[in-house]
Amino acid sequence: MRSSLIILLLFSLFVTNIQAQKITHLLEGGALAGAEIARNTGDFKYAPNLRYTFLYATTPRLQLGAGIAYEKFKKETLFPLYADAHVYMREASNSPFFAGQVGYALGWHSDYRQLEQYEYRGGLMLNFDYGRRLPVNDDLNVHISVGLHFQTTRIEVNVNYLDEYIEQVNYVLIALKVGMAF
Repeated sequence: MRSSLIILLLFSLFVTNIQAQKITHLLEGGALAGAEIARNTGDFKYAPNLRYTFLYATTPRLQLGAGIAYEKFKKETLFPLYADAHVYMREASNSPFFAGQVGYALGWHSDYRQLEQYEYRGGLMLNFDYGRRLPVNDDLNVHISVGLHFQTTRIEVNVNYLDEYIEQVNYVLIALKVGMAF
């Protein structure tokens, strides 16, 4: 009985250590730049962004997870919540990678916040990156990436003298990111 408990304890410590090595926290900062496309016109947009992603290594070359981001344009603020996949080309710490995120962004617009008849809603978010993972030490890597970021938002106007008006706004942006994975 005693030897079974000792074996079980050692096995649980071993499994716990393996599980901890499979978890990665990725904190990235960067910039988004591109166009806001509404009513067949395009306006240049720029936004700094900050994102946190929790990743679990399903294989040495594939990490899956979820995250949250903060994107602050001049008048719009977006909080994307997303699922994430990172595919590394090599098992080594120094490796190129492809990453993709899909999710929904909560959002608001400073011009519409205090107007009852206007609602600014977030929408679908897609992001595709190509980058490089560079080792700093055994527990820390730097991620550098460039990618395409697609975001939709929606403006709804509801006033008594008009039919309901809905405008879909699309963002097509280049994403540059630098982050630390630990």
